[in-house]
Amino acid sequence: MTKRFWCIHAPIWALILCAGAVAFAQAGDQSPPVVSSVHFVFPENCPDRTKLRRMAEMVNYISEGEPFSERNLKATIRALQISRSFSNIDVQEKAAEGDNRISLWFTLTPHQRIAKIKIKDAAPLFNKEVLNAMTIYVGDVFIEKTLDKQIQMIEEIYRRQGFINPKASISVESVEDENTVILIIDIDKGAYWNIKRLDIKGNDTFFNARLKLKMKTATAALLPGESGRFIESKLKKDIRELTEFYKAKRYADVKIESDVKKDPDTNLVYISVSIDEGPRYNLEFEGNEEFWTYTLKKNIVLFKNGLSGNRGILKSIRNMKTRYADEGYENARITYETSLSEDKNEKTVRFAIDEGGRAIVKSCTIQGNEYFSTERIKKEVLTRMPGMVGDGAFVQDKLREDIVAIRSLYLKNGFMNAEVKENVEWSEDRRMADVTINIKEGKQTLIENVGIEWENSDDDGLPTKQEIAGIIQLKKNDPFREYMIKSDENAICSAISEKGRPHVTAEGKIEWNDDRSKASIVYHINPGPFVKMGRVFFNGNFKTRESIIRNELEIEPGSPFSLVNMLETQRNIRNMDVFDSVQFRTAGLKEKSDIVHLFVDLEEQKPYFLQFSGGYDTEKNAYVSAKAGDGNLFGRNISAWTSGEISEIGYRGDIGFTEPRLMGYRISCSGSVFTEREEAFNKDFGVLTTGASLGFGKKWLSTISTGLTFQYEWRDQFLRDSVKEPDDPSEYEPRSILIVTPSIQLDTRDSFVNPKKGIYSMFTVGVHKGMENTLDDFLKYKLDLRTYWSPFEHLTFAVRGYAGYINSFGATPDVPDDQLFFLGGTTDVRGFKENMLVYDENGDPVGGRTAVYSSLETRIDLGIGFELAVFYDVGSVYDSFKLDLERDFRSSVGMGIRYITPIGPIGFLYGFKLNPKKTEGASRLHFSLGYTF
Repeated sequence: MTKRFWCIHAPIWALILCAGAVAFAQAGDQSPPVVSSVHFVFPENCPDRTKLRRMAEMVNYISEGEPFSERNLKATIRALQISRSFSNIDVQEKAAEGDNRISLWFTLTPHQRIAKIKIKDAAPLFNKEVLNAMTIYVGDVFIEKTLDKQIQMIEEIYRRQGFINPKASISVESVEDENTVILIIDIDKGAYWNIKRLDIKGNDTFFNARLKLKMKTATAALLPGESGRFIESKLKKDIRELTEFYKAKRYADVKIESDVKKDPDTNLVYISVSIDEGPRYNLEFEGNEEFWTYTLKKNIVLFKNGLSGNRGILKSIRNMKTRYADEGYENARITYETSLSEDKNEKTVRFAIDEGGRAIVKSCTIQGNEYFSTERIKKEVLTRMPGMVGDGAFVQDKLREDIVAIRSLYLKNGFMNAEVKENVEWSEDRRMADVTINIKEGKQTLIENVGIEWENSDDDGLPTKQEIAGIIQLKKNDPFREYMIKSDENAICSAISEKGRPHVTAEGKIEWNDDRSKASIVYHINPGPFVKMGRVFFNGNFKTRESIIRNELEIEPGSPFSLVNMLETQRNIRNMDVFDSVQFRTAGLKEKSDIVHLFVDLEEQKPYFLQFSGGYDTEKNAYVSAKAGDGNLFGRNISAWTSGEISEIGYRGDIGFTEPRLMGYRISCSGSVFTEREEAFNKDFGVLTTGASLGFGKKWLSTISTGLTFQYEWRDQFLRDSVKEPDDPSEYEPRSILIVTPSIQLDTRDSFVNPKKGIYSMFTVGVHKGMENTLDDFLKYKLDLRTYWSPFEHLTFAVRGYAGYINSFGATPDVPDDQLFFLGGTTDVRGFKENMLVYDENGDPVGGRTAVYSSLETRIDLGIGFELAVFYDVGSVYDSFKLDLERDFRSSVGMGIRYITPIGPIGFLYGFKLNPKKTEGASRLHFSLGYTF
């Protein structure tokens, strides 16, 4: 380019540069407008306008008087959407007074919410089953276009229940004053497929009756009415269970198919079940000297996989070879042959086992180790010679595990490149193995320095470097372990996150010296922006007061955001027992806003309940009871109830309440007023009691709780035989008693209804004080200890120990009969009549100030809901005022059968006294609802 060119065109370039400068200056002057005001507008007929405006203002990220930010506008809209409170959100920008100023107007249309769902004609399903089939719930937002989907799901669940063409409809009633709706679900189930006949063919071994008893489809066909409905899923389950039944009986190749024919004209169903039993398998073993046949049969999977393609047999052989190899028989060989009986009804599988010689470790040598002594390394090694810990068998898999364990030992101590290899030399007969473990340690790497570098840190409430150094597990001069860097990164992030930094990141970087014997670690920490906890909003709590829910919060507005506290809050609300579901959603966390709001969707349980029950047991014979109440009284999470029971030994009535959080503290409070009349079997007296109680409880851990109960009783003890004269007339005068009972409880049981493992223990001390006399001045100690252990899936051992003692501190050592301990009967020492473990010459039961008893019970699951129980009970009552009782223990043994229901077992137990007296029967039948312990 020539000099003449620049001279000619210089004016043009100057104009271009000037124009660009002017344009750039103008663009720089166009700064974002200032937000003058933010307005939230609602429809005139919105009943929750005040509450919704308050919520919208709280989740607003746009600050008045600040420049407009597209990011903050999106965050506000996103928060309003997450709240699930609005069906439509419209934002308009209007000019405001002043230069470059605007106002924002949010027009919000609230969602209607579902206040109730009423279901008509749900039977044979429960209302809860219909609700579970739907995707909407009480407290959810109402979206009309989703109703068709709900109808389809309701109709489908009834079709699965055997109804041919069920129809459902949903009508909507609006509650304008509350901006809620009531959904009314009408279900017209129509006709159902009715089982007319069920035939079974091909079953040569088992009778039809036996197989049909195992089929719920068959039992339904025997019953009249809707119980005969054909449900296809039940039939499929029946076929699977019949197949498992046959295979358990060693019919490994059984094939069962069903053919269903439906008559649309009559709505009748004809079911044909075809069974090809195949041969019954017999197993034979020969050559097995190391293991019993019973042990080897545990490795047989033939009755799961059958003989098809020999898969079951080949897998069984692999299992047996593994068992032999684990005991040092590396060269065991197993072959098989099958033979069919002449009638082709039985097939024998014969396993021929050549165990070979058992390989023994002749020597185990460790070479190349300098840092660790041979003795230290051998602690990691399972391959050992005879006479050491273990039996000296050579197992290849065990040796591989040893190599891994030694490598891990070196890795934990900074030897990053340690090599560990094994070498095995065999004797000619491969019976003896000389094992050599060769180690090349390499260089040990030590940590020379651990540093911490902050990135973008404002130091606002952050842990100091010294505090973070205390969190880090890798320390200066420690062996370097690279795998622990990730653990330290997580620990750092966890600690800083709880300081209101949920977006924190930490990365450990390593620098090596030349020979890699030293490593320096620097943790680069970016704490991210400081985030505060915003507001918590609740939806769906139509009855439960918001203030009651807020008592469960572990987070406060303005406090540093804490994920741990938020999860603890979630657990607290779910544990209130007034909600079916609790769902949490956050606004601002994903967007990395400086404030995070929390929205909680709640589905309340139905608060009212009404229960009826009746039955028979040998402790009180026939009885009926009822209980009604409100589980969420006045929306305060208080359970209030009234109950009553009438039986052959008397009656009882209660009115009570339970407050789970007394005055906002994590202390429960229960109170009741009661009256009871009891004439226990075999006792010559009865008791009429009226009183009131107030108890407090505190759960310290998930398994430990304590309690303190105050109780007032007015007791009237009376003779059942009006002719008989009382031994102490003062006992039969009305008495007023104050009782204070502290208690402590440990409960680790896996189930309250049907425990299989765990411990239950409770200790109480009742301080009794008579108000008119000193008969009721005593301390009453009780210790109840129970333990459960299940060594196998279908076997449970249950043990119970109980001790009670009364220590009188009144003017007289006498204690009224109605306060003494009595034993014998369903709940303690079975095989005896109720309260008749000890009795006098007149055949009347005798109580004592001291009672001790214990029970051992073996529970065997028989399948199909039945359980066999075998028990041994022993007990003693002494320190009586009527008889000079010795500490004579009486015992019994027995067995029984129980049927396990969802609410507990129902059982018959028969006990036999050991060394019965001439004046009493030798045994006793007991009927009980629930476990005796």
